[in-house]
Amino acid sequence: MASICANCSTTLSLRNHHYYQGRDLCPDCLKVIEREESRVVPERKDGPPSPSVGTDSRLSFGFLGLLFGALLGYLTRPSAFMIGQLPLSTVISRGGDLKGLDELLIPTAQASFNQMLILAIVGAVAGVVVGFVWAKRTKHTEGTGRMVNEGMSSPPRVSADAETLNNEAVVNMMKAGLGDDLILEKMKHSRCAFALSSSELAQLKQNGISDRVITAMLQTQA
Repeated sequence: MASICANCSTTLSLRNHHYYQGRDLCPDCLKVIEREESRVVPERKDGPPSPSVGTDSRLSFGFLGLLFGALLGYLTRPSAFMIGQLPLSTVISRGGDLKGLDELLIPTAQASFNQMLILAIVGAVAGVVVGFVWAKRTKHTEGTGRMVNEGMSSPPRVSADAETLNNEAVVNMMKAGLGDDLILEKMKHSRCAFALSSSELAQLKQNGISDRVITAMLQTQA
């Protein structure tokens, strides 16, 4: 971290500072030095953003559904009279490879191709739907598990502007009529800076602080 003198604009290292009453002074002009805070520049990532997990799931299930639908359509394709089901090459070409009398089978080849295409589309749509549902359930499960883990592992947080409790604050709350439960609850959500020497413990007892509250005050030091 660099430092700049507010008076002479001289850039100095930390070793050249003079300290007086908690302030940094320039050794040349003895004026207060202003610190130049270092800034962290976020790393820039080039290229398009990577697809989300949900998109990958929908694409994967959609592709699998497409293949399954096409296979099902091919296996259940219509049969020609006296010949049976046409081969895959004839179905894919919609009968374009048929010659002579075999051209009579073109309608059957076209019907077989159309059946494969329709079932492939239906399978792809069904796969996308399944992938969407699966990704949503997976995301919900991971989010729930993360919330549970954070709730189990993270200690209760105290806000930055929480009040700091000392011996006098505890005595004042007791004198105001607050019970032990309210005082203990206040201690849970506040910073605690108690003085708990032997004489101070005796003074707390003389002021009417219960053993239960004193024990909780001792535990905050642990």
